[in-house]
Amino acid sequence: MTVLISSHELAEIEEITTHVAFLDRGALLFQEEKADLKARVRAVQVTLESEACVPAMAPQQWLDIRAKGNVLSFMDIQYSEGNLAARLAAVVGVVRHVEARPVALRSVYTTLARAVRDEGVQK
Repeated sequence: MTVLISSHELAEIEEITTHVAFLDRGALLFQEEKADLKARVRAVQVTLESEACVPAMAPQQWLDIRAKGNVLSFMDIQYSEGNLAARLAAVVGVVRHVEARPVALRSVYTTLARAVRDEGVQK
């Protein structure tokens, strides 16, 4: 049996859903198992050896990029742990520490919605 739920209260339905779809103006941008979505989306915080700045050529999968002091943070929508330090160093320089945390469905949605609205990003 399938039940379709459309809600702005994502925190309330996060525990009962198994699949997620993202629609923009009637167009299906993606549909996948919630577990797969949560595995590939991470909030990443990178502590650098020097002052952080938003990279001019940041990867497309980095959304909501922010720099403060020596910390660069972003939402990585295609997160992969493999060779992470080397990939980060190629974009931002010498990395002191990296923390990647899972994010709530609400945060995934708000970040993607802003990216689609502001940049026309297709996920």
